[in-house]
Amino acid sequence: MEELKKMLINVSDSYYDFVVGILDEAKKSESRKKALTGYINNHPKATTSDIVKYLTDELGLYEENRNSGAYTATKEKAALDAKTTA
Repeated sequence: MEELKKMLINVSDSYYDFVVGILDEAKKSESRKKALTGYINNHPKATTSDIVKYLTDELGLYEENRNSGAYTATKEKAALDAKTTA
């Protein structure tokens, strides 16, 4: 995990919550950790957005959150925000 942590800290636009969030996701499985490490090694100029997009699109973070109810809460908040600003 230390290797991944160093890699995340060295991302050009890295910030604390990004590092903590990605490490938390990497702890969920060894295969996820290896995939993230491999992605960063193969894309040394990747930004935090690129890495989050990879985690979401390729490693299934979106589906996990959708199945857990986090997606619904986010969707409901977006709908409420839209009503408030309309």
